[in-house]
Amino acid sequence: LQKERDQYWAGYTELSNEREKLLKDHETVQNERDRYVAGYAELSTKHEDVMRMAREWEQLVSQTRSQQEQLNLEVTALRAELDRRGAGAELSEGARLQAEAELARERDVLARERETLAREREALLQEREQTA
Repeated sequence: LQKERDQYWAGYTELSNEREKLLKDHETVQNERDRYVAGYAELSTKHEDVMRMAREWEQLVSQTRSQQEQLNLEVTALRAELDRRGAGAELSEGARLQAEAELARERDVLARERETLAREREALLQEREQTA
């Protein structure tokens, strides 16, 4: 009878230890799942941010193109005006310099906007690569 009781307790202890191990394994799996869900949520948020920035960048590109087209029209109009005025009489040196300075300023503005857009585009591409 003592031998049977010892065997019973040994079996019970073994089962109890196995149960504890299974509970720990279950907790580990739950923790891994929670980390996975949190990582997925973070990645999803980053993806949404990248897509939003891409839309903003496309809007900036579109606006810059529109501004560039408008400036090109203005430059063409100024050149036509200069040509029209130049046909009858030469522009004064001051007026010519002023017109050239205006054109140079407009070109500088466009160049800075292109550089800014290029930097923003590069940043978006790098962020896309990092989130991929």
